[in-house]
Amino acid sequence: MRAAVQVVIRQQEYEANAIARALSNRRTGNIALIIPRAAQYVFANPYFSELFRGVTSVLESEGYNLLVSTRASPERFRTVNRDKSCDGVIFAGVFKGHPTRQQLHGATVPVVVTLRPSVGRSVPYVDSDDVAGAYAATMHLVERGRTRLALVCSDPDSVTTANRLRGHTQALRDAGVPRERSMVLRGCYYLEDGHAAMRELISMPNPPTGIMFGNDLAAFGGLVAAQEAGVSVPRDVSIVGFGNVRLASATNPPLTTVDTHTFEIGSRTAELLLQLVRGEQPDERHIVLPTKLVVREST
Repeated sequence: MRAAVQVVIRQQEYEANAIARALSNRRTGNIALIIPRAAQYVFANPYFSELFRGVTSVLESEGYNLLVSTRASPERFRTVNRDKSCDGVIFAGVFKGHPTRQQLHGATVPVVVTLRPSVGRSVPYVDSDDVAGAYAATMHLVERGRTRLALVCSDPDSVTTANRLRGHTQALRDAGVPRERSMVLRGCYYLEDGHAAMRELISMPNPPTGIMFGNDLAAFGGLVAAQEAGVSVPRDVSIVGFGNVRLASATNPPLTTVDTHTFEIGSRTAELLLQLVRGEQPDERHIVLPTKLVVREST
């Protein structure tokens, strides 16, 4: 009987109907990727390109569609949760002030967050070891003879920034280098933000000799501002980024940065979410990937 059916399938060039199959197993075949950021920031930042690649590498192989939404509102998530229009949701970061944060606890669709959320450990997440990454980057600057150090943070209210600040502070303490509050700048996301931060730092009476940026995009802006001001990198100031996006090796000079394995964060997040969608119990609900300092000519 099976052989006979297969013959008819080949003769009629039959293909399974995805919608009918979804109705039969009560799944939509859709996964939502929600990024609580302005669209211009998302598509300007190469970090998210790597995250997309990691997520889609898993979802496409499993036959799922990816629906991307930026500036997610509580109403948007409430609709997805109520209508079950997606089988699962990936949140690319959930920060302290975001209005959707509290809804994650009562979600009826599976949810996984990239980066450690500020909603506690009840929500599954995949993150990188930002404490260790910041510690390694700071110690690297100290070992290069840099003792006036600055930290330019991306997200003032995120667990990510708190962890990087903790690693940075611990490294300064272990190295016996005093930390100056005026040398910590917050809220730098874009290339333009990094450019402005660098101009502010190098205009100080005693400018820093080493700077760690919270993301590579801001570090790119810092490199441009230094060149415009006639400040030599790394002779006058050493610069470290965070993320190790593909363009980091193509800057002038090539950027030393902390590799957060963004592609793997995306792929592991998608794998964890699909386990939950299938009703499986994952071995790990909170995954923290190791970071690696990639040394190039900017230090």
